[in-house]
Amino acid sequence: MSKQTIPGIQAGGSALRKIVGPALLITILIFVTREPVQAAEWTRTFFSQLGGFLNALRTFLEEVSA
Repeated sequence: MSKQTIPGIQAGGSALRKIVGPALLITILIFVTREPVQAAEWTRTFFSQLGGFLNALRTFLEEVSA
């Protein structure tokens, strides 16, 4: 059976994705090594916001199912 593909979309990934991923990783590593306190604060804030979002989503789903 042959694979079905969507015209105009390649399955192998684009060159842009292959460049952006490692560039983003290098940028994060440089930021963490140069500004570790600020990077830790941003990480703490991010996960705090994520926790708040997940808590709100859980509350919403509980109210919908009640």
